[in-house]
Amino acid sequence: MPYWIADFFQQCLDFSNVMNASIAAGWMILAVLLLRLLLKKAPKSTHVVLWGLVAVRLLLPFSMESALSLIPSKNTIPQEILHYEGKLLQEPAHLEVVNNPVYPDALTLELSQSVDRIQIKEMYMTFWWIDGIGVMLLYITIGYLCLRRRVRTAVLYRDNLFQSEYVNSPFVLGMISPRIYLPFQMEEHSLEYVIAHEQAHIRRRDHWWKPLGFLLLTIHWFNPLMWLAYILLCRDIELACDEKVIKVLDHAHRADYSQALLSCHISRRRTIAACPLAFGEVGVKKRVQHVLSYKKPTFWGVISGIAAVVILGLCFLTNPPEEENGKHRMTLEDFVLSEAQINLGKGVGYRFQVVIAEGEYYTVEDVEPGGGIYNENYKGNCELRVLDPKDKVLDKANLGAYNYPGKFQLRISDYNKDGYPDVTLGNYGSSNWNMFELYTIDHQGKIRNICEDSIVVGVKDHSVFLTQTEEGNTDFYTSAWNNITGQMETIRWVWDQEKGIYRKR
Repeated sequence: MPYWIADFFQQCLDFSNVMNASIAAGWMILAVLLLRLLLKKAPKSTHVVLWGLVAVRLLLPFSMESALSLIPSKNTIPQEILHYEGKLLQEPAHLEVVNNPVYPDALTLELSQSVDRIQIKEMYMTFWWIDGIGVMLLYITIGYLCLRRRVRTAVLYRDNLFQSEYVNSPFVLGMISPRIYLPFQMEEHSLEYVIAHEQAHIRRRDHWWKPLGFLLLTIHWFNPLMWLAYILLCRDIELACDEKVIKVLDHAHRADYSQALLSCHISRRRTIAACPLAFGEVGVKKRVQHVLSYKKPTFWGVISGIAAVVILGLCFLTNPPEEENGKHRMTLEDFVLSEAQINLGKGVGYRFQVVIAEGEYYTVEDVEPGGGIYNENYKGNCELRVLDPKDKVLDKANLGAYNYPGKFQLRISDYNKDGYPDVTLGNYGSSNWNMFELYTIDHQGKIRNICEDSIVVGVKDHSVFLTQTEEGNTDFYTSAWNNITGQMETIRWVWDQEKGIYRKR
């Protein structure tokens, strides 16, 4: 299979792409709703064309940029966030086995590649979306098969006209070779108008456009505006078809046509369906009023309809141009940068999270030269959080304004040998080192900083393992280049059991 075809199908199954397309089309649907109110004197076929442009917006795998575009954004949900793959880790995290006086069982650590919670939610939403598509397809398939079973005993009337005792109202069925099905008991004076209406459907290719509309509804079933659009499309198709028939009739014949509408009205609960195209299917009251009050569209009514189609295409089939600066910038809220599961034995489990509570994402392209530390910047007010198995936040520590280049792995150990996990968190210090804080949690999930001063380590990671002096010892060493002395500086940190804090020696 050619690469571009495989890529196209991958894009189609990407729910984030579908959701962005649906949101963009939602703005277009709102515009069509407004235009329908303004174009009362334009031909009803104009309304169908407007809905057709919405379909074009949803079907095209690409769109042009234009300064005239009224779409707020091409991607409401930026791809940089949804598809960020994180960093592959060369070193697996570990936690030393210790004797815990409160929990005799050894501490264990379950760590995996850090994945943002929004990506996990997107995965569940994708399954939910596909399930919805399956339900919609099952619904229409069962409906179509039941309908085919009802008309299998239909007899030929003439040409492509068939009559059946199981048909309550005339309709068109079939896409390749459409057939018109009529009830046996139809009155003779109504038959002429009914056949003219159904044949108008076929000439207008409505037996194609309505299933296409339902297909798009099936893909975007989660969008309530799509349901409204499909219902109004069905009504506009019928009104446009009525206009095509009655524009050649005089007032008396239009009254007879209205009577035929009333006699064929389906007195059953309305349902959403892709087929059939039934003569008295939708909006009969409004259709009768329209037929009886019909006036041939004026010249300016036609011009206004054409202008509406052109304006809608220019303003909503295009996307706004991306700005050179700030094109990737977006606001972050409760964005998870790193996550690790900690089990303390006897069913006691916590989850560490490093979260940007409020901040922004931007790339080096979005700022002036020298303004971005990293190629990708996740910057804002960060927090270290501890959550219980039910995702309840037990405690959180404000880390301040941090800037990270992306997701990272938490390095967790038990340096002071008290049986509870300790974690290092660092931020940019200089081109030679990062500055770290050392945090611990207790059996109640409370967070505490256990270092009297920031730890300088000559690495560029954002969570590190600290080098301890010997097995079983609580001290550790840190080394970093001193920019002032021009030498490598090594510091020993000693655990003060009485104060519960690490101090420099």
